[in-house]
Amino acid sequence: MAEKYIQTHKDYLKVMKYKDLAEKYGVSVNTIKSWKQLTHLKTTSNKKSHPDATSINRK
Repeated sequence: MAEKYIQTHKDYLKVMKYKDLAEKYGVSVNTIKSWKQLTHLKTTSNKKSHPDATSINRK
């Protein structure tokens, strides 16, 4: 399963459509979409939650 997830992400970055990915890996389109959201959450979790988080007034 993890192998499919990783390979699917690589193919997604190559601009494959959800439908094509689902057929290639034998899963539903909704599974592909949920994997995409999980990947997105992992890549953005290291970023700061607010862009002005560094502009704190210090005395």
